Amino acid sequence: MTVFKNVGAAVLGWIVMAVVVFAGSALAWAGLGAEGSFQPESWSPSALWIALSVVIALVAATTGGIVCARVAASGWAVWVLVGVVLVLGVLGALSEPPVAAGPRPEDVAIFEAMTNAAREPRWLTWLTPLLGAAGALFGAKLARRERAAA
Repeated sequence: MTVFKNVGAAVLGWIVMAVVVFAGSALAWAGLGAEGSFQPESWSPSALWIALSVVIALVAATTGGIVCARVAASGWAVWVLVGVVLVLGVLGALSEPPVAAGPRPEDVAIFEAMTNAAREPRWLTWLTPLLGAAGALFGAKLARRERAAA
C-alpha cells in the first residue's frame, strides 16, 4: 500500500505543478496580452514573459513538491516526482517546436499562441525541467521542515 501511496503522491504533485503552470500562465497572459507576451511582430516571447515563466515554473514546482511530500508515505515519492519532471522535460526539450506561420498578428488568443506558434528559446526548454526538479526538492524540504516543527 505504501508504494501506491507514494506513486499517487508523485502523480498528484505533478498534476498540481501542471495546474499551477496553466493558471499562472493564463494570469500572465491576461495581464500582458499578446503585445506584452511576445516581441514586436514576432512569435518569440518577450523578456518579461520569459522571466514570468521562470517564476511560474519555480512556484509550480515548489507547490508540487510540498503536496507530494505531504501526501507521501515516505521520502522517495519526491524522487519519483523529480524523475517524472526530468524525463518529461527532456522529452519536451528534444521535441521539435512548431514552426510559426509568418509574422504574428496583433490579436492572438492564448490557446493559439500555446499550440501553434510560440517559440520559447531552446535554453529555456532545457532549463525548465531543472527548475522543476530543484523546485520540487525545495518544496519537499519545506514540507519536511513544517512536519518536524509541528
